[in-house]
Amino acid sequence: MENKKTSILKNKKFKYGSLAIALTVVFIAVMITANAIITSIFSKYWVYTDLTKSNLFTLSPEAEALLQNDLIKNDIEIKFAVPEDTIAKSSRMLMIYSCALAYAEASEKLDHKITVNCYDAYLYPSEFADYKTLTGGEWADSNVVIETANGTPIVYTMNNFFSVDSSSGEELGFSGERRFLSAFFQLAGVEKPVVCFTTGHGEPIGTNEDKTSNQYKDFFEMLSSWGFETKIVDLQREELDENCRLVVILDPKKDFVAKDLDTMGVRSEIDKIDEYMATEYGSMMVFAGPTGTEFPVLNEYLEQWGIKINTTEKITDTTNAISTNNTTFTVEYSENPQTASLMEKFGDLRTAFSNASPVEVLANNEAEKMQVAAPVFQTSSTAQAVSSEEVKTGTFNLFTLTKNLSYKDNESMYNYIVACGSPEMLKYCTSQSYANREILYMLTQKIHTVKIPFELDYKAYEDNGLSLITSSSVLSWGIVLIGVMPVIVLAVGGVVVIRRKRR
Repeated sequence: MENKKTSILKNKKFKYGSLAIALTVVFIAVMITANAIITSIFSKYWVYTDLTKSNLFTLSPEAEALLQNDLIKNDIEIKFAVPEDTIAKSSRMLMIYSCALAYAEASEKLDHKITVNCYDAYLYPSEFADYKTLTGGEWADSNVVIETANGTPIVYTMNNFFSVDSSSGEELGFSGERRFLSAFFQLAGVEKPVVCFTTGHGEPIGTNEDKTSNQYKDFFEMLSSWGFETKIVDLQREELDENCRLVVILDPKKDFVAKDLDTMGVRSEIDKIDEYMATEYGSMMVFAGPTGTEFPVLNEYLEQWGIKINTTEKITDTTNAISTNNTTFTVEYSENPQTASLMEKFGDLRTAFSNASPVEVLANNEAEKMQVAAPVFQTSSTAQAVSSEEVKTGTFNLFTLTKNLSYKDNESMYNYIVACGSPEMLKYCTSQSYANREILYMLTQKIHTVKIPFELDYKAYEDNGLSLITSSSVLSWGIVLIGVMPVIVLAVGGVVVIRRKRR
């Protein structure tokens, strides 16, 4: 029996068969270990091969050339609010992150550097606290922050990086290259944004030659300190500046010229405002208080944005009064989800209003225009709205924000209108006791302050898929992956056969 076992162990078939099995086991173990090591290294250093037909994960030559523009001079940081492993789980976030890394790599040979950093907003909420304020209640951890050392940060949502069919709502492709470049040029101050103040309706704002003598001079100076150029425009005779990024109607005493008053092809004031608001950088602020008269033309236009200012009514609020006649008072923050971040950030600070009219929020037409009008500030529940006809008691809106979503060139476009029933709230902009200045600053950050000075198309998906690869790529990599294993096995088998023959 012992001899039989010994003979089996000495048998050549057994020895070579055992060697083959051992080599196979070792080979498989080596392949598994190598795969784990390589995958770990590639994941850590973000090494990937772009197999998409439209090169979704590769920076285009056009984008790289625009990055070299001399106007971009400062170092730029791109911040993600989630760690890399979370980004890797989302195909959409992966495209954005890969694009950011591609810009960072392309900037290595330039004077201005781009860095990309990932944080965990859950573990380090303070890192993104200030950025959340800029979004006005629209913060999500998928947002991307782009900033320079001294400039105002730019916050984009994940959806901003993708192009959508305006009729069907279907996502067409990735427009991250254009979106990032837009931020780079905006941070570089390619052009100085202009705030246009309307005149000709009794607005007490002075002239272009002397804007410092009017009662709202602090508001003008505040806008200038934020990087805006202020201009006064008579819309009956002039056009809005091509660099206008905000129209302000401040304390008018008379109504505007309506569309139906157009003659001989001359566009009315409302026409010019409407055309401007339809652009990608159209935003407006309206400050109108109690004048005792109505503004039917202006309100008819505002109603298209879901709001109306009742200038025939004047509010008193005894609960929050800071003046003896109860017409100057502090306001209460709305808990509306659209503006909740204001309460979260400034809820413990007082904001002052004086000589105010109520701002009515009409039914939102979200189905057709994807438009939402929301209150920002309100009175107490015991406030009164007094007119020549009646006295109403209750909670009244004083300050609203309307956001309108539309599409241009298959990219989402947001336009905003702020409606305030108290022009005199601007007189408290320099006061250290109230948050008026901080509130207005946050709202101006929503404005698109730069017109993108270039055209760069989005990268279309193949067959509407996010990660499909081309048939040629499939064939090429299929040959590699299918062919490598047999070649290795044949090589190992050849070695075994040769060794057997020699023995």
